[in-house]
Amino acid sequence: MDFIFDPSLVLYLPLQELDGASFMSKDACGHLCTVTGALWRPHGRYFDGTDDVIKANTVTDNSLFDGAHTIIAWVKLNKWGANQEIVAAAREGVAATHYSLFVIDSANKFNAATNDIGQNIVTTTATYTDDTGHHFLAMMVDADGHINHFIVDDTDIGSDSTNTNDLSTVSAFWLGQLPFTSANVNPFGGTISEAWVYGRELTVLEIENIRLATKWRYR
Repeated sequence: MDFIFDPSLVLYLPLQELDGASFMSKDACGHLCTVTGALWRPHGRYFDGTDDVIKANTVTDNSLFDGAHTIIAWVKLNKWGANQEIVAAAREGVAATHYSLFVIDSANKFNAATNDIGQNIVTTTATYTDDTGHHFLAMMVDADGHINHFIVDDTDIGSDSTNTNDLSTVSAFWLGQLPFTSANVNPFGGTISEAWVYGRELTVLEIENIRLATKWRYR
């Protein structure tokens, strides 16, 4: 085991281990995940940048979230110059409530965002235009929907507490697209290797421990 599971881990997808058109998430919740496209490869699931997506079944126990949460992912890029969604914990089908996500945007920068009444967003200064290696991403959000940390690889990019957002009604997890009723919104192009969602705000030290424990797979 590469890290210690805890009760707040509400979604864990080691996609390098999970093949087939559907599978169960490797956490205590056991979400049924369905795959559209997103071909299995030894380092994860490859998303074609057009219409591939992985959806976890609707979350019925919203007590898993008090609003605070953390999203983590290992990714490898293969598409640039377009907004792309990597991981979203959201109220499914409601455009204004794609609560938290990682985005590689039209300027080839990573973003972390929350969006409900208003939007908080943290953006990297650096641009990313190569597919030679994996990137480690982590965003930590408090109970008011403020982004307190956005970590890319081993660097803390910053925070944004401009707006207060209600993040306590997460009902779905999507990988590779926005969780809207319309299809193929901001499709991701590249590989998502692992994804975690915690129903609490992890510390910077906990994030670094996860990165160090798992990075050997993506050298």
